[in-house]
Amino acid sequence: MKGKVNKMAENEKTVCWEIKEHLATLRENTSGWKRELNIVSWNEGPAKIDIRDWSEDHLRMTRGITLTTDEARTVRDAVSRYLEKAQERETRAARETGYER
Repeated sequence: MKGKVNKMAENEKTVCWEIKEHLATLRENTSGWKRELNIVSWNEGPAKIDIRDWSEDHLRMTRGITLTTDEARTVRDAVSRYLEKAQERETRAARETGYER
């Protein structure tokens, strides 16, 4: 899916994008905008992992975050460590309260 944002002010440049692959929808709000995890090429550059909110037609978007593969691996590893610790805390709390699954 390709898109283009026209110049909004004299000092701003035109931005082009192509969503190469949709990986996941993280959430959808009542207006129809969706926070998505995609592989996106910005200004015909190399495709990168991208997280941001998109309008239904993918012609408008919010500011987001774009990650290289190495950056995404670092985020994945950090989130995995966090989730493992969270699971341990939940399991420990369940044992202490007698609500272990």
